[in-house]
Amino acid sequence: MPAIAFGANSVPFVVAALSVGVLQGILDGAVPASFSTWSIGMPIFARSLEAIDMPDRLVEALRQMDELSALQQLVPEEFEAEVIRLKQTFEEVLSHSTAIWEVHIVAQ
Repeated sequence: MPAIAFGANSVPFVVAALSVGVLQGILDGAVPASFSTWSIGMPIFARSLEAIDMPDRLVEALRQMDELSALQQLVPEEFEAEVIRLKQTFEEVLSHSTAIWEVHIVAQ
């Protein structure tokens, strides 16, 4: 099955764009909060990004996405505000991105 590979300079932009989409989907009710845990918020994903010199605030925001489902259950009155705050963090990364896209399709 083919895979998509991104150049290291493109990764922060791609991760931020995917994260904004996931968080907007949660806000819109299109996907449950647990989707963030089992998609882009997986701890192994955030750990792997540390190896390619990701901005600390991006990695930290990804780690917080892993906790959204728990937050929704334990402190529901803070849930929406936290999703919005995380989305704004990723949008800020997008707005300051100067990455040159480097994308490759890799046959496996």
